[in-house]
Amino acid sequence: MVLADLVRGSLILLLPILPREFIVLLIITFVISTVTQAFAPAEQSAIPLVVRPENLLTANALFATSSTASIIIGFAIGEPLLTAASNINKYAGQEILLASLYFIAAGLGQLVKVQETIDTSKYTSRINPWYELKSGFRYLRTNKILLSAMLQVAVLSFTIAALPVLSIELTKEVGLKPEQFGSLVAAAGIGLVFGAGVLGHWGGRLQQKILPLFGFIGMSIVLAIFTFVNSVWLGILCGAVLGFGASLIAVPMQTLIQEKTPESMRGKVFGFSE
Repeated sequence: MVLADLVRGSLILLLPILPREFIVLLIITFVISTVTQAFAPAEQSAIPLVVRPENLLTANALFATSSTASIIIGFAIGEPLLTAASNINKYAGQEILLASLYFIAAGLGQLVKVQETIDTSKYTSRINPWYELKSGFRYLRTNKILLSAMLQVAVLSFTIAALPVLSIELTKEVGLKPEQFGSLVAAAGIGLVFGAGVLGHWGGRLQQKILPLFGFIGMSIVLAIFTFVNSVWLGILCGAVLGFGASLIAVPMQTLIQEKTPESMRGKVFGFSE
């Protein structure tokens, strides 16, 4: 994770130096996305290594809360920060700001003490990515509980990914401008943060396996109601309920995957969910 942050920060710093052409930006974006694809599974796999098993649900709730809150806050302060950085240095101010954030993240990541067991005997020969991919898929196929959890997380990801597109259309129906679609997305984020907070405090007393059922039912009802929404406040309320339902799926299923997956397989398994 530390290496991924350093690489991404360095690539951002290269932007002012490299030719300002579309193909260059495309290559940099591709490499950053590729590195991020390695960062995300490692991030998820690290959670069980730094907390006790009985605290996994709370840890995942905190992770969902902080990551979603950072996105919401990012939407609010991102543009002013980038504008201020550009005013300080028109040529490379924004790139320096973004790269600095990656470097700070790398420094903070270095402070995390992870008790990880690494079997070096597995890596005496060259790593075969295709073999690793098939190994992870084969493990999921033989473990029905994990496969079910992964499918639920995947369906949730597809729904969340479609939310910004749906929000743009919904803004026209509730009286907002299309560029204000972020209000509905932020409402969903607030609902997710609230739901994660509830699960973090009282989730241990609830039946985790039944929570995704309520989450999917709630999200289905809200998405159906969205068809008839013509009020701003009702749209924001529906967005918040949608986010709350998403938390009932994401937090328990991520916890279940971490609990049921051996340490040596977590990276491969979480790689499928990203």
